[in-house]
Amino acid sequence: MSQTGSRHEGQKPAQCTTHDALNRSRQPPMQSALKKAVGVFAAVLLMSAVAMIAVGSHWHGRLSPYSNFFTGRLGTPIILIVMGVLSFPLAMLLVPGLRRDNYRALYMFAGILSCMIACEIAAAVASFEYRHVIGAAVRSVVVRDLDGCQGTGLEFAQRTLACCGGPNGSHDYRARGLAIPPSCCPRGCQGYGAHRASCDYRLEGLFNRAMIDVGSTAIALLCIRFMGVLLVCWQAHRLATDNALIYTVNQ
Repeated sequence: MSQTGSRHEGQKPAQCTTHDALNRSRQPPMQSALKKAVGVFAAVLLMSAVAMIAVGSHWHGRLSPYSNFFTGRLGTPIILIVMGVLSFPLAMLLVPGLRRDNYRALYMFAGILSCMIACEIAAAVASFEYRHVIGAAVRSVVVRDLDGCQGTGLEFAQRTLACCGGPNGSHDYRARGLAIPPSCCPRGCQGYGAHRASCDYRLEGLFNRAMIDVGSTAIALLCIRFMGVLLVCWQAHRLATDNALIYTVNQ
């Protein structure tokens, strides 16, 4: 009788442990709150995608007509657009993974989003780095157009940006023995004269504003996305742990 009693007493800790494990796997509050937080992030991800596409499209459209002055430095708005477009199918990966408690899909989502964050960091760094070199690049292109009498790009810039000539304004035309073109004069060169601002100054200012907006948008949104990666990884880790616990209990 004592042996039987001692055998039952020895089995109680195992039963208690199994019961506690099942209870832990069924506790909903923290898991539910975390799941809701990840769901909110999915909505934020879509809104951030719209913001990225809007900012990238706006500045790409503004800078594209002057692309010959910026010598291949218009990639950052395009990166922003691409990252925004890719966010939509990525959100579609998050939603079913969250509904079905599929930790593998959540880990995959976090990995892809981490790669996108790396691309956004590169875009932000490039945006602020370009600001330090664009002035000299624009001036060299403007002076080259003046020396070669290639008026196509410069004529368009003078009409649309209310500027005239290179670093010295309209004097650059006189120094080369050239007549001031009508695009330099808003109401006729005889009456009101040429625009005072130089085109390299206007182009540099336009480019700098674009890079500040693109870089700031990328930094702000990648911070939000990084927090989302942490939330998704946390949720995936909890699901993986619970699945492993249930598997152990069933064994």
